Amino acid sequence: MHKKIYGCSTGFILTLTTLFLGACGGGSSSSNPSNSTDNINFAQEQLTTPVELNGGGIKGPLAHATVNIYQPDSNFPGFFDPAQPIATGNTDASAAIQNLSLPAGTTLPLILEVDGTDSTDLITNRTPVLKKLKTVITKDQLEAGVPIYATPLSTMTYLVAKNAANDGSVNDFLEQLAPANQLVLSVFNFGLNSNLNTFLTSPLIDSNATTAAQQQLAAEYRAANEALATVVFRATNRLRANASNVSEDIILAQLARDLQADRRIDNRAGGTQLRHAVNLDIISSNVLDLTIPRSQIKISDIASVLEDELQLGNSTATFLIPDYTPPLTQALLNADTDSDGIVNALDSSGSVDVSNGNANGNDESTINNVASSNNAAILQVNFDRLRRGAYRESDLRRDFRVGTQGYRDSVRGPDNNAVDIVADPANSGRGNVMRVVHHAGVGGGSTRREGGMRWRADLPPADEYYFAYDIYVANNWHEPHQFKMPGLINGTLLEASHAGGVTPQANTLAAFSALMQTNRDDAFHRGNAAMGGYFYDKNQVQRFDWLNTINPTSEATVGQYNMPKGRWVKIEQYMKLNTVNQRNGKLMIWIDGVLMLDEDHRWRANLRYPGNKVSNANRRIDGIWLYSYYGGNPSDPRNREHGDQHQYYDNFIVSNSPITH
Repeated sequence: MHKKIYGCSTGFILTLTTLFLGACGGGSSSSNPSNSTDNINFAQEQLTTPVELNGGGIKGPLAHATVNIYQPDSNFPGFFDPAQPIATGNTDASAAIQNLSLPAGTTLPLILEVDGTDSTDLITNRTPVLKKLKTVITKDQLEAGVPIYATPLSTMTYLVAKNAANDGSVNDFLEQLAPANQLVLSVFNFGLNSNLNTFLTSPLIDSNATTAAQQQLAAEYRAANEALATVVFRATNRLRANASNVSEDIILAQLARDLQADRRIDNRAGGTQLRHAVNLDIISSNVLDLTIPRSQIKISDIASVLEDELQLGNSTATFLIPDYTPPLTQALLNADTDSDGIVNALDSSGSVDVSNGNANGNDESTINNVASSNNAAILQVNFDRLRRGAYRESDLRRDFRVGTQGYRDSVRGPDNNAVDIVADPANSGRGNVMRVVHHAGVGGGSTRREGGMRWRADLPPADEYYFAYDIYVANNWHEPHQFKMPGLINGTLLEASHAGGVTPQANTLAAFSALMQTNRDDAFHRGNAAMGGYFYDKNQVQRFDWLNTINPTSEATVGQYNMPKGRWVKIEQYMKLNTVNQRNGKLMIWIDGVLMLDEDHRWRANLRYPGNKVSNANRRIDGIWLYSYYGGNPSDPRNREHGDQHQYYDNFIVSNSPITH
């Protein structure tokens, strides 16, 4: 059984009861024979009998909201007259629609809006993140007694259809609803069930959801809605930090316009830059470990939310998914990842064979998954402009600002045929990515025999930097004993590591570094792929700052973050230099936008610091070390895999402001 999410507040229990009793009274979209958009009849028809509506606005449940129903009207930009609702009701303290009915003879479809401006989100007991939720209701839904739910996804579908109605007629608007549903779910289903439907799928478990499959579908749709609201909330907060006067509703509307214009999220519509430079890295971040805005509830724990709601509502359904976690990943930035003219939601041929990096797919991809809105970016590298095949040293030196003189500027990887450009192995819409191979039977990562990669990218010297990149390993990746990954650095790896056979000491360290590393369970008994920052500073060398999902300042094994397989992960580092000799520098690390590490460091010291023999007081952060290395000790048989191993990288960003949070 999942942990309880809401707790036992008596007032909260009372407020939720009515909503879920109401949801149990009629049918549920989760119990429909199919959730296919083809089953929605958007033809204009009249009700044959009076109907009392039930349902609500779900981002969590919105209590004390105004609910208005509008007749479609082509004389208004939103296809309805906001001053002339044909029926008005409200949601009660339990967030259930009440006092809302339609007489026989009413012509449908209709537009329903839940205005939560003065309402309360019952999950957070605060004002909702998105104030106005919309959906479109049909005669078939009402006469079947299906509860009507306005959600963030149904709102986006309405907005896309509105924008796509080129001739401005009601008929054109209604005709655009089904393709708009498919377009929205091609980008914002967050890797979930292809049977989701923004009009039919229920975000709650009701009495008709009697199978585990039906309850999982409800959990997935609810999770996708919470995920959309979360990335919109985070992107809006980033804009607010830059003094933009903006709201989540405005950003949701801009994303809908952006998507409708060219089937991509790229901050452009019709070749024109849109008003708000939305951080695309936030929109496409992996949502598995993110929390519902203004709460401590993880989106991945949505089954617990549904279980509590089910129990509070006294539904007759038996909860069947106690251990279910929706397989959330990320939103895509392209609705047609294989450029065949068919959106992802309808495309059975969208998968890409990446067994051969030079086979299949276009030579160049136009998808840009980098946070192009980050005006403070110092370096941005993705690989969409390149042809698939070997990653040439000339490309690398241009992409990463690597010089051509001396050891400091030496490159290992492309010269060893260990790095190439391939299609995204997860088929997640990001286009080309960089693949690094580690060969069977050897550890290390800097020779032709070993594989791997090693080079230094120069940065303008600075006292603080943010550095982020994406990494992916397949489900069948066999983890080595220790695996080193890129990180921020001063100087060269010879100056700030154990490289070259030199045994380092903190008091003789001339530089400093903070790479990333995962460790198999037999290294530190923290589980497989236990991740930490691997650092060299003026207090310690060859030490770990362990990532922790519970407390970012904790070194405990409880809460240890372990890198998953089979999905992209975004790592973001923040390094800040200390006042010379003081331990007030920083290393902070986020995974998919969630803070996992916050530790103080003494990166620099002069000869006045007790015991220090080499001053690095004038050193600054001046590079990133692009590293893929199997070791610790490459001669350790635990770092020697039986078969070739691959890691995939994308979206390298260095910035002087936050990237994913």
